[in-house]
Amino acid sequence: MEQVTRTIYGSALQTAMLLGLPHVAPEFSTLNKRFGVQADAVLADTEYTRMTLMCYGNGGHKLVTGADSVPYTKIQQHEPQDAAPFKPLPWVLRPTSSDLTPQERAKYAMRTVVTYNAETYFAYYLKRLNLAGVTVRMQKRNVQDGNTTSVDFVPTADNLVPTPNELANSGANALLADYLTVSALLSVTLTEADCEEILNVSRIIYGDDNYAIISEIGLTAGADKVIGLNDNSNFRESVVSQVVSFIGAFHQVKYTSSGITGLFDVGTNEPLFTQG
Repeated sequence: MEQVTRTIYGSALQTAMLLGLPHVAPEFSTLNKRFGVQADAVLADTEYTRMTLMCYGNGGHKLVTGADSVPYTKIQQHEPQDAAPFKPLPWVLRPTSSDLTPQERAKYAMRTVVTYNAETYFAYYLKRLNLAGVTVRMQKRNVQDGNTTSVDFVPTADNLVPTPNELANSGANALLADYLTVSALLSVTLTEADCEEILNVSRIIYGDDNYAIISEIGLTAGADKVIGLNDNSNFRESVVSQVVSFIGAFHQVKYTSSGITGLFDVGTNEPLFTQG
């Protein structure tokens, strides 16, 4: 099962948006600071970042020797104060002499120059999410014996005139196995071409595509800023970019090179109480 850790930076962004207050990102909380890309950019008081990007790394796992000396993979879980992947990797590396085309660059952000084996490359550390067709739904979910059923939650007139749920003065006020949820299903697909880019990154950095592992994913909020590049084209860079949620996973790209699809449920849960 994927492990999800919400960051304090995402919670601060959400709170500022709810209250209509300016969102000021601390200096050492942005990926822009981590990679030295537009690190001093700030937002207007009425401007907010949006979770439209993702980063990844290969530092979210370790190998553990179990029974009968059998090794297995264990997820290294992030903590809410973490502001970047343990070992971030770019989605794409291109020699500075043969960069992506402007059309290809539109899929990425956090563009910077890195050096490996005395050769310089343009690295792209953020990939833009496809939010087409994503909708926000309210649901009521029931969990019994590990099985979850969901139905849409539609408020009625009774919700405008609620009555108290009397809780016991003694004993336990137990949680029902029922939750009201806000859910937005976000489908993330890495195509065969995306996987080949990741394998190429691993060959350049490590000289071995066995290191092309996705074991930490960071859903990232950022604001767009159009900047000019040396080839006289424009690039839509991401500024004030903060990881709002880390997702622990394990994909060895060499063996899933035909493509990877993941479904992330973005939202919140609110438990329903009953008298115990």
